[in-house]
Amino acid sequence: MMERLRDMVVEDFDISQISPIEEHMNAAKELKENIERVEETLAYLKEKGINSVISVNYQKKVIRLPSEEFMRLAEIAEPKIEESILGKKGKISMGDVEIHALLNEGQVSELMSTKYPFRFWYCENVVTNLGEFYDALDKVPLNSIKHHLSQGDFSKWLSFIGEEELSKRFAEFEGKENYGEDVRATLRNVLLSYVEEQIKKRLNI
Repeated sequence: MMERLRDMVVEDFDISQISPIEEHMNAAKELKENIERVEETLAYLKEKGINSVISVNYQKKVIRLPSEEFMRLAEIAEPKIEESILGKKGKISMGDVEIHALLNEGQVSELMSTKYPFRFWYCENVVTNLGEFYDALDKVPLNSIKHHLSQGDFSKWLSFIGEEELSKRFAEFEGKENYGEDVRATLRNVLLSYVEEQIKKRLNI
């Protein structure tokens, strides 16, 4: 009976699980350094008046904040807007530590209007959201649209405010040499179709 148990233990042992102790020492050292960096960032946040945290991932060096605290921090930092499975996510990089928060549409619009306005060349038009962008494409000089298409500015801005899919659609029209007057209507149709798709998704239509 004892021999059978011993054989079972030997069979269950996976030799591939063996690794040099140095690997574990290095991993422990890296985790310790990560913890120190996160602790420094937490101390900085507290100094700036941030008093609550949702979660901390020391291994990935990610701090999740309530949206209200994130908006307060965004006043003195440079946030980015990204798309996530749960909705729009705000992200602020502080060295190698990242601050994340889920944001509602109102908060995203507020950040866009204060942090990420798009300024059209050859005119004084400034837009802060997709609605204003749609209207501006119909009004600004064609030379302005051509300039931004040639530089890839539209897709860069859309990506920066978290509209990755729309950014890809606009990128298909960028970098070309010749644009006619019809490009104005084409871009507006692309934008309108995208917005309608997003509305249907939210309404589960």
